[in-house]
Amino acid sequence: MTPLQKLASLPNAAQFLRATTTLAELHALAGALSDVAAAEELAQTRAALFKRASTRAA
Repeated sequence: MTPLQKLASLPNAAQFLRATTTLAELHALAGALSDVAAAEELAQTRAALFKRASTRAA
């Protein structure tokens, strides 16, 4: 069970979300990317963040 599935299984799950976020949006986002694509996007974002942080420290 994924964290999203667990959240969605809770009664009144929407109360745990930000006012601007819905379960439908989360499900759409989860289905939009494969696990590999999401991992690649995360890796690219993380690399850009660390590159930016290292240039500030220098």
